[in-house]
Amino acid sequence: MAVHQIGEGGLVMYWVTFGLMAFSALAFAVMTFTRPLNKRSHGYITLAIVTIAAIAYYAMAASGGKALVSNPDGNLRDIYYARYIDWFFTTPLLLLDIILLTGIPIGVTLWIVLADVAMIMLGLFGALSTNSYRWGYYGVSCAFFFVVLWGLFFPGAKGARARGGQVPGLYFGLAGYLALLWFGYPIVWGLAEGSDYISVTAEAASYAGLDIAAKVVFGWAVMLSHPLIAHHHHHH
Repeated sequence: MAVHQIGEGGLVMYWVTFGLMAFSALAFAVMTFTRPLNKRSHGYITLAIVTIAAIAYYAMAASGGKALVSNPDGNLRDIYYARYIDWFFTTPLLLLDIILLTGIPIGVTLWIVLADVAMIMLGLFGALSTNSYRWGYYGVSCAFFFVVLWGLFFPGAKGARARGGQVPGLYFGLAGYLALLWFGYPIVWGLAEGSDYISVTAEAASYAGLDIAAKVVFGWAVMLSHPLIAHHHHHH
């Protein structure tokens, strides 16, 4: 029986990611609180995303937020439940950041967000599963991912186009970027939590890279395109 735990390089990646999230949180806080009150929605959301991620990365870097789980091969692997707690909150917020651009009804927004929450729940239960039912959780989780994508590229896209101006370009840029990146997560899950094929350090580095791209880079894109967003935000 092998015990798979994180190496030094993985912990370094966690600290680096924590630093980037925390620095972005401070910058986004300053940017948000210097804006007029009625133009802060995206600032609040984007600030919350990197703040929650910073907390999760601090926990993981400090060797917490994980449990040793035995998989079907009889190996023990460190599973970071901290990242799922992070994703429970940050993935709906990431979706809100772009969906708010579209002006689509709250009900539509809600089912997209709830499909996302179901996707994360299933990922967590699959990761903590000690038998091959994990792949059942995984399959249904991927199905919910496609529900989220459908929401973004059908009702979401339709709403963005209806708003006109620079909204469609901004929406398709952000939504396309996020959707593409999110495909990376189930791939890493299949190799790491799912099949125990890659090391915990490789998993840590892969998820950290995805999280930096999906939260830090995405967050700066949202914050810096703020004049565009603010201009269109209050037309409904």
